[in-house]
Amino acid sequence: MRIREDLLQRARSQSVISYLQHLGIKGRYSNGRWVCCSPLRKESEASFSVSPEKNLWHDFGLGVGGDLISLVEKLNGFDFKTTISHLAEVDLDDDKYHHVPPPKPSTKETATHVPPDNGQAQTGRKTVEKYFKSMGLPFYAEIAAFPLSYKGSNYIGFPVEDPTTRLGVECRGFAATERGITPVQRRMTLGKKLPWSFKRDPERVLITESITDSLAGEVILGDTSLSLLALNGVANVKLLPLYVNSRNVLLAMDNDGPENGYIGQQMQSEAERILLDRGCRVSHVTSHIIAGVKDLYRLLQKETAQTK
Repeated sequence: MRIREDLLQRARSQSVISYLQHLGIKGRYSNGRWVCCSPLRKESEASFSVSPEKNLWHDFGLGVGGDLISLVEKLNGFDFKTTISHLAEVDLDDDKYHHVPPPKPSTKETATHVPPDNGQAQTGRKTVEKYFKSMGLPFYAEIAAFPLSYKGSNYIGFPVEDPTTRLGVECRGFAATERGITPVQRRMTLGKKLPWSFKRDPERVLITESITDSLAGEVILGDTSLSLLALNGVANVKLLPLYVNSRNVLLAMDNDGPENGYIGQQMQSEAERILLDRGCRVSHVTSHIIAGVKDLYRLLQKETAQTK
């Protein structure tokens, strides 16, 4: 039997957020999106996101998404016709199910989204180049790293983004002295904490925990064609499906000991599971583990010191 056009249009026009609230699911607004714990599985941290503007949802843990119709199908095991009939009977017009619009960003939130100078003034570019040189890492203008001052301290900012738009900046500290640029053990995130990527060979990618590890890995492996991906945090392992489309993946998480709960090894195992489920071929980079150091950047420092 053919589905009535008015029922189809009604199903497509209904709000994903209102439907989830109708089911008793609580969420909150963050960076213009509505987030909640996934209704499709059990989890303790919210990784289910809805775009109010596009009326589309995405489950970062499962790597799936779509419109309200596809969500209802997955939630209930309905076929397409049953889903349309179901949505025709659900009343989402009651005021108690209307979601409030996302709040306007506060001054503090606006200040955390520091726009990079992608054109880079000559003085800024020189500062960035000196920073990379002092770290013993390769410098690429395409990375669009930029210098910034925040709360009285100097940083080099690396823009990070989701697949559609830049949402934050990963920052590494440095001190400027008469002797030049000196990196310092200071890190922060402005905006949303997300993975950092540097796309080159679409078929091959090196995945590490930090940006410096990714760049150091290129030097250690002697391969300047690899795409690079830094997770920038344990929680971002679940975002891998959004960032990795390569067939061949090299994994090199930190070699953490018991004092850090072996967190690097846990990240490596979880990343491997996710990537294998996506049909990737996974290889493990273990040179830093064999050398008994924490990560690829420290291995690079050790190798550089030995050659001097």
